[in-house]
Amino acid sequence: MIHFEREVTDPIFIHEMLQLFHHVNVGMIDEDGYPYVVLQVWL
Repeated sequence: MIHFEREVTDPIFIHEMLQLFHHVNVGMIDEDGYPYVVLQVWL
């Protein structure tokens, strides 16, 4: 499992990450800066 400590916004990098993993949590940060998972995907 890889934990990223920064925001990933580059579509090419996101596509490459999706090619590597079997399970992806897609998350967002709310207005107060708290992260939350909005989608879980098993590839």
